[in-house]
Amino acid sequence: MCGGILGTRKSNELRERLRQLKLLQKAFCDISIALQYGSATTSEIISMLSRGGKLSFFAELDPLDLPHSLRTSESFEALCINAEERAIVCDVFSQLGCTDLATQLSMIEFAKARLSSAIAACEEECGKKCRLYDTLGFLGGIFVSLLII
Repeated sequence: MCGGILGTRKSNELRERLRQLKLLQKAFCDISIALQYGSATTSEIISMLSRGGKLSFFAELDPLDLPHSLRTSESFEALCINAEERAIVCDVFSQLGCTDLATQLSMIEFAKARLSSAIAACEEECGKKCRLYDTLGFLGGIFVSLLII
């Protein structure tokens, strides 16, 4: 039974990573739209993202010091994303509100492209590994129970 739970847990972590990456991509789109059409300030953008409530680390961000508040955010550290994907998020929030509008929009578009490739890789990994983790977990548990008996 423990083997089955471990396999299911690992596949759920992979699915959660994919879900969080898609939520980050949606947040980047929302930021881009707010900047492009609403000329939103950094505090308005953070307020908009935290009201969305999909990722809790947005509520912990300080609009006056985004890079530091992102590094110290416990919710951001608790995300299931890897170091490269964290770097993408940190790049966006470190430059948000620091440059002109055109530079911010191009930086966000570049980050969305990088995140899209990370999502594609994660979807491919999910397709290959999620079922494998579930199956191996249960079969491993059955094998160990047969050895014990």
